[in-house]
Amino acid sequence: YGDIDGDGHGDPADVTVACTIPLGHVESSDDCDPSRGDVYPGADEYCDGRDNDCNGIIDDEAVATPIWYRDDAGDGHGYGEYSVESCDAPEGYVSLDDDCADDDDGRHPGATETCDGVDEDCDGEIDNDAIDMVTVYFDGDGDGHGVPSPESLACGPSDGWSASADDCDDTNPGIHPGASETCDGVDQDCNGVI
Repeated sequence: YGDIDGDGHGDPADVTVACTIPLGHVESSDDCDPSRGDVYPGADEYCDGRDNDCNGIIDDEAVATPIWYRDDAGDGHGYGEYSVESCDAPEGYVSLDDDCADDDDGRHPGATETCDGVDEDCDGEIDNDAIDMVTVYFDGDGDGHGVPSPESLACGPSDGWSASADDCDDTNPGIHPGASETCDGVDQDCNGVI
């Protein structure tokens, strides 16, 4: 049988009768695709839409089969705990295994981070680079009033940072807008009048 693809398996339609095996021929006639050297009985099966091993079944028990991950949220990001191997993605499964909350379609890699105490973008950090951050100002004396510099972006005021930049003396917690004024030659309420 002719073996034009050189895979050691002959074409059942290419028959030659001879006392010795001619060059380019073999004794077997079990090649199901004589034009492809990677398709023959016993060949590795791949997810390629072909019957690589000539057993009559396409893509069965393929090597290097893709792994698909369940995507309950429908956001295109799966969760690694639930996976299947298959040539084609089953319904509700995706190729990505990077979701940190597969029950919430608003939480996945690339999601927009907001100031809500939740890690929306699955990077392991909460509220980092949130779109609704505000400018906060350094508050060295902890009186709730900061100075114009340095400033930073944050989800809100925290220890050492204030939402306002109106302190006229950031070294004294008794001096800030709204403080009680006393007769001591100091402008305690930062209104510019002693």
